[in-house]
Amino acid sequence: MQLLTRSAHPIHDALCAQMQAYAAGGRHVTPHPSLDWPTTAAHEFERLALRCMAAASPALLADEAIPALHALLRGAPDAPCGERPPPAFLCPLTRGLMLDPVALADGFVYERAAAEQWLSSGQNASPMTGAPLTHPYLTPQHEQRRAIQNWLLAHPDVQR
Repeated sequence: MQLLTRSAHPIHDALCAQMQAYAAGGRHVTPHPSLDWPTTAAHEFERLALRCMAAASPALLADEAIPALHALLRGAPDAPCGERPPPAFLCPLTRGLMLDPVALADGFVYERAAAEQWLSSGQNASPMTGAPLTHPYLTPQHEQRRAIQNWLLAHPDVQR
């Protein structure tokens, strides 16, 4: 649920119960706008997250959640197609494709130039949550950078 809502705060039991009651009433948690998820994928992810939060057995994660997440990643029926990068490849500050992703102390990933500009402007709080940053260091995200580079190789027509 933290991923779906882009919340930096852990989901506690009372909030989990509220979310389950909300979903049981036919309503859905609204995905954070930066995710740009198709409706069916967001609702399926929400259903899966609620099941995991309510599960008494950690086996559910390996037996059901991971395969379901892989199926979602392969694409929901109305998943975006064409040359749009996955939302995880977009910087939440610039909304552009990240070429040099780095993490701030808040755990979120940003394009290096945007994160450096944020910090050099005197900001000492998370751009996503507003919570104070514990340190000003940027951590390179090598795996995400490789994933973006591989995606770009597979989609040569994308403008950078």
